[in-house]
Amino acid sequence: MSQILSQNEVDALLAAVTDGRLETTDAAKPETEEVINLDYIKFDFTRKRRFVKGDMPTADLIFMLYAKELENFLTNQAQQPVTVNFVSNEIINYNEYVNRLPVPIGMYLIDIPSALCKGIMSVETQVIYHLLNIFFGGRANLNVVEDKNLTEIELQFTQKIVQGNITKLEEIWNRFTSIEMKIIKVETDPNYISVFPSDELILLSTWELDFNVVRGNLNLVLSLKAIETLEDTNISLKRKPSRDAIIQERMHKHLKALDLEVTVDLGQAAFSVRELLGLQVGDVIPIETDKDEKLLLNIEGNPKFLVNPGAFKGKKAVKIHNPIKIFTAEHEQR
Repeated sequence: MSQILSQNEVDALLAAVTDGRLETTDAAKPETEEVINLDYIKFDFTRKRRFVKGDMPTADLIFMLYAKELENFLTNQAQQPVTVNFVSNEIINYNEYVNRLPVPIGMYLIDIPSALCKGIMSVETQVIYHLLNIFFGGRANLNVVEDKNLTEIELQFTQKIVQGNITKLEEIWNRFTSIEMKIIKVETDPNYISVFPSDELILLSTWELDFNVVRGNLNLVLSLKAIETLEDTNISLKRKPSRDAIIQERMHKHLKALDLEVTVDLGQAAFSVRELLGLQVGDVIPIETDKDEKLLLNIEGNPKFLVNPGAFKGKKAVKIHNPIKIFTAEHEQR
């Protein structure tokens, strides 16, 4: 039989709970609670995902090779050591890329006809001003922040250098699939270049340029659809034949079509001048070759095979016995 509390006892109990003199327990809560740890990863479908190395092996290899070529190119242009490191590939929305950029910044709009798209190469201003200082005189000052707009002359000058960078990338890419890149517009404000819709996914590739006293980034932006198209054309990473291989193949083709003179030496005989002048039609000339001796077959005057004389289908013919080795004076000395 359950115990029934009086009203005074109920009031005393409530007062003790309110004052904290009495600890309470949750009767509905089980004595042991099983904690289930589900490793959920928060994912925002409207934002970027990190580009996983190996997703696009061709592009990954091209950009790493480009880092080395770009390093050599800038070192030759600046006449000082330059280190170029390929940092990352990243897939983000175009508007996020634009929001990252400082103003001003060197932005070079690239036309890529083979991929039916355009791209953007951007260079941070500290790199641009350092290159201008190298070519026009001056000293790099890390404490000075250049926030003024680039002049028309400065833009034209840096455009030539950036076009050289793009040409190096084009040369490497052409080892895998045919591509052409050309600068068609230069801007210093990202808002003035409307290449992609703001929500379109782009591939952002970044290289770090280190001039010892100045360091900055070079970025290449390509449409994700375009880069996937280029990747699909060469998914097996098969290289295009080099120019030397193409020339070699053409040479082989033409050489196979050449007509060569083939002769067989029947024998030799020695004559005096008197005997030679006395030769007439019908004279028999004895030669030193035995009737069972193998004859020498020459191709364009060079001895190549030993052959046996005979007949084939009613015509005189020779049967190749074995190739011969020609020992020159150099071989005899060895």
